[in-house]
Amino acid sequence: MMIGAFLGSPMSSLGRKNCIIIMCYIGIIGNVLTFFYETYWLLIAGKFLAGLSAGGINCFCPKYIMEISPPEVSGSTGALFQLACTFGIWLNAVIAVFYGSDPKGDDAE
Repeated sequence: MMIGAFLGSPMSSLGRKNCIIIMCYIGIIGNVLTFFYETYWLLIAGKFLAGLSAGGINCFCPKYIMEISPPEVSGSTGALFQLACTFGIWLNAVIAVFYGSDPKGDDAE
């Protein structure tokens, strides 16, 4: 995810909208590799591409949202995007507590 965020500066010459589209395609490829993996290395490659995409999208989207929103709400729209990302991470952790399993394969409960 950090590598995707570091790509923000070199890719910004393409335009934020084009960068978001490129990162979405990279994320789709990464998720398809993760879903249909047959070897351990395909799973690792898929997770890497999905993380690269997530880092890039988290870099470009707040800036793009702030650019296209009206000036009186541009700061709050960028903050709401970050809040939504944080809420999604928290929700994922909560769901994992109830539906996760331990290394032995037993239920988490």
